[in-house]
Amino acid sequence: MKKTVRADRLEIALDNLNYEWSYVQLCKLIDYWYDGKSLYDAADLLRRKPDELLILIVDLAKRRILPHRPYGIAANPRIWIGPQRMITKKNGVRQLFCESPVYIPFLENNFIWYDQELYRFRDLWYRGQSIIKIAKSFKREIEELLFLVVDQGNKGMIQPRNGGLLGEEASEQDKRRFKIIV
Repeated sequence: MKKTVRADRLEIALDNLNYEWSYVQLCKLIDYWYDGKSLYDAADLLRRKPDELLILIVDLAKRRILPHRPYGIAANPRIWIGPQRMITKKNGVRQLFCESPVYIPFLENNFIWYDQELYRFRDLWYRGQSIIKIAKSFKREIEELLFLVVDQGNKGMIQPRNGGLLGEEASEQDKRRFKIIV
């Protein structure tokens, strides 16, 4: 009996990024976030690609290390935090380094996609489906879809659309849920 082998080509989303972060870099990002720096300003100060920083921001927001800001990753007013609370927050970040000298966000997620999945994703994207619904249809985490959107946008395979990541048909519940993540 012959075994069939899947002939689809594999693609890794955002495989050109450096995912390793030091404790010092994480502490600087926390300072920049509370100072109201934009994604691009913080990326320049950290000498990192904006996409690398975006991944880290999403990860730290999901872990509730970074608070929600009214203008998200754009420039924001400074968020006041007491000096002792900031020290406690940064000491809490040390827990991310218990097994390694570097921190890698979303290490447990799957960023590997088959060509067939990429075609299906693009179709759903252009039909206006939210990344929340697309994630459910692929049985994947929302973050995996978020990073695929960044990857496919960088490669020119998808274009911005009305409704952004959530599409035109996103429910109010989806909008509230997604606001927590980013």
